[in-house]
Amino acid sequence: MTRHGRSAQRSLGALATAALILAWAGPAAAAEAGGAAARVWTSSIDYFNPGTAAATLSVSYRDAAGTGVDTATVPISAGASGSVLVGATMPPGFAGAALASSDRPIAVLYRQQATGAATTAPMLYAPFTAARAGTGRFFVPEVRRGGAGNTVIGIQNPGSRDISLSLDFFSATSAFQKTVNLPAVKPLSSAVVNLATMGTLGTTFDGSLVIRAANTVGGAPARVLAAAETVPAAGREAYAFAGMSNAATQVLMPAALCVPSATGTLRSLFQVQNAAKTGARFVVAYYYPVTSGGRTTVRTASASTGLVAPGKRVTIDPCAVAAIAGKSKVVAVISGRDAAGKASPVAALARWVKGASGTQYAAAALPPAVALDAKYRVVFPAVEWGPAGTRTTVTVMNGAPKAVAVATPFPVTVSFYSQAGVLVKAVTGSVVTAASFDPSAAGALVSGVFRGAVVVESSRPIAAAAQVQQVGYTVADGYAGIPW
Repeated sequence: MTRHGRSAQRSLGALATAALILAWAGPAAAAEAGGAAARVWTSSIDYFNPGTAAATLSVSYRDAAGTGVDTATVPISAGASGSVLVGATMPPGFAGAALASSDRPIAVLYRQQATGAATTAPMLYAPFTAARAGTGRFFVPEVRRGGAGNTVIGIQNPGSRDISLSLDFFSATSAFQKTVNLPAVKPLSSAVVNLATMGTLGTTFDGSLVIRAANTVGGAPARVLAAAETVPAAGREAYAFAGMSNAATQVLMPAALCVPSATGTLRSLFQVQNAAKTGARFVVAYYYPVTSGGRTTVRTASASTGLVAPGKRVTIDPCAVAAIAGKSKVVAVISGRDAAGKASPVAALARWVKGASGTQYAAAALPPAVALDAKYRVVFPAVEWGPAGTRTTVTVMNGAPKAVAVATPFPVTVSFYSQAGVLVKAVTGSVVTAASFDPSAAGALVSGVFRGAVVVESSRPIAAAAQVQQVGYTVADGYAGIPW
């Protein structure tokens, strides 16, 4: 793998392009209030330097008032990865935001988990570059209050002026909607909203959120970012995901599952939100391979929704499409269409469930831009595999799937790097619709363990996502790979 082939269109953590991380303590407080007193919560920023030269990572923290709290500086050699423990020197109960910047491009991941007697799934999401900010509006496809857990939302101002925030909540189960206005947020600072304290949403709430941001002086639309974490009051589930701007009219799902088993059907549930200002419907195209007589064919099936009001969310269940039930390596492309059939923006995330438990979340993926060396790359800053802790599986999707009578697989290279930056193993796999890779199957374990980073690359468009499973439990979380 040639580590210098960075995308000409995307930059993660480069000079003047910082990764914005919402590093709050809200979910821990919510869980403890629900009776999980044995939980010990830790948060970290996982980093990876895919380049050929050393980099220096700086992480600075600001509380909700905009006051600088702490700064950490970490040198990172070429190819190396590791973690910065959030809160190691910060005051107890810190709730705010972090700004990660580097003198060279790097990739970062935010992780939070409760361990001890009540170990939860790790909560993960890839932080934001400035290019992912929404202007005027930002979207969170799923927020909850009550029985299924309480969502904590971190909202950050990445600009240089004070901004005002209005939160528009839309129920997914009724016509109920509610607007909540927040105090002004200072530059590079954040607001933390815990739905457990928002009685105006009723005893329980399951819906979506539109965040509106404007400059406090002049009222022009302002740039804004948001991420969400949900921790049920009981059990080991926990999940996090980044919100989305309204820039995408099509999103990719590397796994569309409907697999019956004796212990319950393993299925995907797509939470899809209308990010337009007018009504829109969603069209889902599923692609799956069928092999017969030594020949592989890619078939397609589709489904669509009715018109969805602006800001609202619908849940799309692949199991409603009989053609894909029990099929493997099924992928999905979700598109938005307005009433006239024109492309319309969407925000989406995937939820995987098995029976009544084992929930996993991940944001929808977008294909990476082509790099300077004509390759497509996706990176994963923290990949683990061992007898305890977490195990990571990476699923790689054909970023431009289509139905064909005779499918020709294309190669992808998956490179496993130790935390010291040493290439442990590089494997080449074939993709028709999707393929999965993990350190164990790839032969990347050293004394039964792998800890490091992964780079996926191909000459064809790809998208990729990681599933991070807690060993010994059914709970997991996931995140979309970071385009590089």
